[in-house]
Amino acid sequence: MDTGRDVCDNPLENPFWGYRSWEVGTDNKNMYIHTPAEAFPWQGEALAARLVRFLNVLVGAGTVLFVYATGRTIWAKRPWLAVGSTALIAFSPMFLYMAGTINNDVIASLSGAAVMYTCMRLLFNEAPLHWRWGIYFGLGYALALMSKF
Repeated sequence: MDTGRDVCDNPLENPFWGYRSWEVGTDNKNMYIHTPAEAFPWQGEALAARLVRFLNVLVGAGTVLFVYATGRTIWAKRPWLAVGSTALIAFSPMFLYMAGTINNDVIASLSGAAVMYTCMRLLFNEAPLHWRWGIYFGLGYALALMSKF
């Protein structure tokens, strides 16, 4: 995808932006001014940013699914606990915010949830220890390391 001019290198700064963002005030809290180039239909950087944000939303949904699967593994006879643990993460304001922005923290949470699910499956199921569990654990751990370093 050709993004053309890179808006991220030199965005238009907002002259009304106040540095004291923690205070209640009448200033504009947006640090940069959004231009008509970012309006729908998206093109270039605006389209690329929205696609990456959508990918992060999907990764966040994967994290929620792994949390639910982990809860079902731990509390097999009490599924409402699995739903409750899933709701804790799915409706956490910071998790929702992070899943909607461009960052690598959501991938780290996905890999952590995947590693936790793998460990819980090994602990709570009577399935024999097999080499594939090492592959699953290694892939999840490698993804966690690659997402943060």
